[in-house]
Order: sequence, then structure tokens, then C-alpha cells
Amino acid sequence: MSFVKLKPTAAQGPKPTEEDTVTEIVAEAAEYARAHLSLPFQLFSIGLFIFGKQFCVAIFDKDGLQFSPVYDLWDNLDILIRIIRRMCHEMSPVDFGQDPNVSILSRDDPNSVACHSIATMLANGDADLIKEVSNYPTYAIDFCNVNYYTIGFPVSNSLSLLGRGTCIWRVSTSPGESLATGVFVILKTAWRQSNRPSESAIMERVKGNHDGLVQYLQGSDVFFPSSSPISPAKITTTNLRNQNRHVEGDTTILHRLIFKTVGRPIWEFDSYLEFFLAIKAALNAHKFLADQGIMHRDISAGNVLLSSNPNAPDSQKGFLIDLELAGVDNATLNETKDTTSLPSVPNPTVPIITAHPTWTPPPRGAVLIGTVQFMAFERLLDLSSKNQQSIYRIHHDIESFIWVIYYGILYRIGYVKRELTEETISTELSKISRSAFQTLFGHADTHRIAQQRYIPDPFLVFHNQETLWPLHIQQFFDDMFRFIHTIRGRRANGIKFGWGTHEELLVVLDRIIAALRQTP
Repeated sequence: MSFVKLKPTAAQGPKPTEEDTVTEIVAEAAEYARAHLSLPFQLFSIGLFIFGKQFCVAIFDKDGLQFSPVYDLWDNLDILIRIIRRMCHEMSPVDFGQDPNVSILSRDDPNSVACHSIATMLANGDADLIKEVSNYPTYAIDFCNVNYYTIGFPVSNSLSLLGRGTCIWRVSTSPGESLATGVFVILKTAWRQSNRPSESAIMERVKGNHDGLVQYLQGSDVFFPSSSPISPAKITTTNLRNQNRHVEGDTTILHRLIFKTVGRPIWEFDSYLEFFLAIKAALNAHKFLADQGIMHRDISAGNVLLSSNPNAPDSQKGFLIDLELAGVDNATLNETKDTTSLPSVPNPTVPIITAHPTWTPPPRGAVLIGTVQFMAFERLLDLSSKNQQSIYRIHHDIESFIWVIYYGILYRIGYVKRELTEETISTELSKISRSAFQTLFGHADTHRIAQQRYIPDPFLVFHNQETLWPLHIQQFFDDMFRFIHTIRGRRANGIKFGWGTHEELLVVLDRIIAALRQTP
């Protein structure tokens, strides 16, 4: 996959006339590259720039872009012809940036047929969706010497040019068997920073299992298939660029993981009881991790999922995912090692931190820790002031859980079309919910979000709107209001520890759950 960008004059070329500026041709090409890199298993994107009587080639990847030398079109017409011929007739999908560990199956391949049948069943009779998945290709991914086959569309897929580029799929090692049993696994691919521990290394530091935590099966960095066992080569932006840096501390690495637990978005709950049980399960998992010195640091509506099993026990109604940005206390971090094969048994000697652990800030240049729409107010202030030495504490994630609760319910009422089993959602209620949702979560600017959270009552949007919440759960939100005010009150009084603990929020959730169980 590649593109050609044309401009009439040489002055419109990619080289800026002023420092720290981006030219129009580069900005426009970046949007094309972003679309290419959002395609399945795409590592980089190639563009041919022709501007006036000059031309060059640009390659975009997750670390930015590189340019070839600029050539004069008439003096180097042979080079331009060779480039066009190569791009149009000779280059393979891998040459154009496709992951060399991935291939597309033919439609009549038995594994492809089985995967399409599974995707059709998951469509639940939606005719339009069935038509779309029937035309979508099946990919085979060679990972840790096992072939995984994709089922339907990606569950989620990053659309950004830079950053982690996270993509999640339903996959199966034996689609025919999965078709009969309905059992498959989840594959996650993302780019990670080399100067941070990998998500698989963090998952392997977790001692024991928890019902509210995603079940990890295996993970490792991804290697070029041509690597030798003696000298394996990871797929990194450095290696893709043939820069061969000796220090791996300044590159991004392709990383894959396999998970057993399958879920669905938190806002697709069928009852409020299911929703709050799911939140409680994820919160308990968060405490389970924090007691081991692991802080999640990215609590968001996308990282708390409902179980896909409608008959799951209460402790498994929901689960926590994505430890990619987790902070690990220094003692545990020193014990962490990346693996290149199946995970080993976690080290039983890893220390457990139990009394108000703190997590050091990420290295300079690291990806943003957290999702701004769910950040604690204090974290938003640190981000706005560019405080590089801020300390991450448990109460930051606790506050994020509260924003997840409001996000899930407002989105469910305002945007999910099907009715709740216990509530008829009116058009007016949906309209009010959408308005409240946009007020609280419809912005990406951290300063604007911080301003909205700074007002004396961040939930002012709910006042005089008693119809916003269904009658039988309105009373429960008084507890949530009091809890967020308790956190804000402690902040105002300068208390540095215990600004909202797991136990305090669990008490609130248990009170809500008990009342919901008694509701006819």
C-alpha cells in the first residue's frame, strides 16, 4: 500500500522554510499514512512526493517519518521510473509494510471458511454485518511458532498515526474446532517503548489469578521470520529503518499477547445489576494488582469490560484489561525480564508492596499515561502544568473508576439503541443523557477537561435533571456524589494519602448492588 502526493512547485516540497513547522504536503501525506497504518498488520507506509521539478520518497512508521534525498526530476528521470516500476509491479505486500509474520488466506481455505462461519454467528442475525464480515479477509498470524487465524473484523483498532497502534482480534488456532465449541482467544498487537517493561513481562509478574483480571496466556516481542535462533531480530522501527542501533533504549518494538478472556464493551450492559457487578469485579482486580506493587494507571471505559458469558458468576461479570502502561514498584521492576518464548511461572520472591505504594513517572518522551477523559483531577493539573515528576497514587485510579461508571451509564442510555431489560428508555431521556455525556466526556483538551472538573460540583450537569437517571437507581447516585466530594474535600485539606481507597468505593458499590437486588 502506497500513495503519490503532487504539488505544482518546488517551494511546496516537504522541507520547511522555518524550524519546527510542518509543510502542507507532509501534513496531507500524514493523513494518508495514518489511514494505511490503521489497516490490519501494517508496519509502515510509503509515499512518493513530486513537487515541481523535484521528487523524493517518504516512509511513515510509528516513530515518525524518513525522507530519501531530493532528486531533480529531469536529471534523475531514470530513478523516478525505477521507483514507479518497483512500486507498481515488483514490490510485495511485505515490501509495502505488511507484517512478514502475517498472510491472507484464500476464501476457499478451510480455516477461512470456518472463521467466516464463526463471524457470521457472532453477527447475531444482523444482515448488514453478516454481509460485511463475509467479504472480510481472514489473516493467518505466525506467533511463537503457532498459527492464529482472525475471526471477522478487529475488536478494536487504533486510528492514530503515532503511538501504540493497538489492534485486538478474536483468533483461533483451530477454527473448525472453535466453530463447534464457540471457544476462541484474543490476540493483541501493539508497539511498545523499549525503555519500558513490556505488557507480557508485567503480566508475568502477577502472582496468582483473579476473576476480575483478564486471563493471560502468552506474549512476547515479535521477530522477523528470517531471524536465526542464534541471532534473533525483533521487529522494531530501528530495524525497519536499517539503522542497527546498538542501544535498544530509543526505539519502539512490536509486541503481541494472547488472552483467554473474551468480553464486550462496558456500556452494553443488559441490567444495572450486571453493570455494577462488573465494575466491582474490575475494582477488586485493581486492588489485587496494587497489593502486588502493580498500578494500572489507565483506567478507562475501554479497559473495563463485561464478560461475554451471560451466565458468568458475579465475581466474573466484568474484568480489567490492558496493563501496557502499568507502573511497577522499583523492586518488582528490577526483577522484570522480557521473554521471547512462552511465559514462565512468576517469580515467587517478588516483593509485595502494601502500604501506599508510589510509581515513578515514565521516561521523558514516553507515551501519555492514562486516558484524559477519565483522568483524576490532580493528574489533569499535572499534565496541564507539564509536571514531569508527579507521583502516581492509588486514588488517581480510584477516581478514574468513578468516571468510568458515569461514562458507561450515560453512553448506554444515550447511544445504545436496544432497551435495558429493566428500563424503557425514552427519546427525551436519551437526549438528556447525550447532552450530559458530551459535557463530561466530549472533549480531548486537557485544560478544558480540568476546568470542567474544577468547578465546585463537577456533576452540576445532573442538577435539576431528575429524569436523567431511571427512577429505581436515582437514589444510589447520592452515594457516588458523596464519595467524589469526599475525595475533593480531602484534596482541599491537603491530605496526601488515602484520597479514596478501594475499600471506600467497594462499600458504595456494595450498597448499590444490594439495593438493586431488592428492586422488583
